[in-house]
Amino acid sequence: MKKLSMIASVLALSFSSNVFAETDAPVSWDYAEVGYKKVKLDGLTLDGYVVDVTKSITNNMFVFTSFSRAQDDVNVGLASTLDVELDQFNLGVGYRNAITETTDFFATLSFETADVSIADESVDDDGFGAEIGVRSMLTDNLEIGGNFGLLSLGDEQDYVIGVAANYQITEQFSATLGFEYMDDVKQYEASVRYSF
Repeated sequence: MKKLSMIASVLALSFSSNVFAETDAPVSWDYAEVGYKKVKLDGLTLDGYVVDVTKSITNNMFVFTSFSRAQDDVNVGLASTLDVELDQFNLGVGYRNAITETTDFFATLSFETADVSIADESVDDDGFGAEIGVRSMLTDNLEIGGNFGLLSLGDEQDYVIGVAANYQITEQFSATLGFEYMDDVKQYEASVRYSF
């Protein structure tokens, strides 16, 4: 409960500072990404794809959604394998505020689902995510970002730490690399972004 109180306090503080500021975002909040995803958990390595969409709805507010699927055929001996699949989905809303000419602070709240399938059996959990972070343009073409959050799925709660880098190839297209860590799960992403 203390974790939730701390996150609520940070979100309240961020909303109260400059919520009506009319500043241009130094980084893009209108984009779609598609790419490759690798998930490492409990000795398994799953490979798949990820699709992300983020869209600003006001100067300071944005919405986002993401879907990913990663899978692998796990050898269980005697020339037999089990198909393991992990589906993840989220849908959320966020607040952003320019803290310098090149850096945005952001905070998000989201609905989260995860579905793990092994052969014909599946287990799915619903929950929520809360996150704070920064995105900053180091140069005209290079953006870096970091985030810290809490993910609650079913009865489990985990802290999430993530970093990402985005290199602008053209005005609309860029390449993104990302890494996320929580407890015993590591997630890697390499994607192409289209900004609109």
